[in-house]
Amino acid sequence: MSIEENKRIARKWIEAVNQQNYAAFDELMTPGIAESNKQGIQAAYVIWEGHHVEIIDSIAEGDWVYLNCINSATHTGEAYGLPPTGRHWSAKVIFFFRIENGKIMEWDNLADGTDIVKQLGATITPLAPQ
Repeated sequence: MSIEENKRIARKWIEAVNQQNYAAFDELMTPGIAESNKQGIQAAYVIWEGHHVEIIDSIAEGDWVYLNCINSATHTGEAYGLPPTGRHWSAKVIFFFRIENGKIMEWDNLADGTDIVKQLGATITPLAPQ
């Protein structure tokens, strides 16, 4: 697959997440990853109402696609040990996809959870030195 085709597949995954189109995961991912994704995304929408991912930029090389995104939602379920606050948050997230033969073989993300927790009103206290 071309780099542009791999980028298209990664973007389609973001669209599927935003639209809660779980059937699209079967088209875009290997079966085990698709099923795990469906469960994870469905659970996330309970905690993060109105969850939306906006793609800012993308980079691809070989089988890898990196999407620089803004992730946002409203906190409506327990997360990070915090009861629902009803607060809206927005944070940067980078998604990493390895795509082979038109399917997402693996993926991961890097998000600033500390920034999200702060936006939810939590205070972060460093551990005392031991």
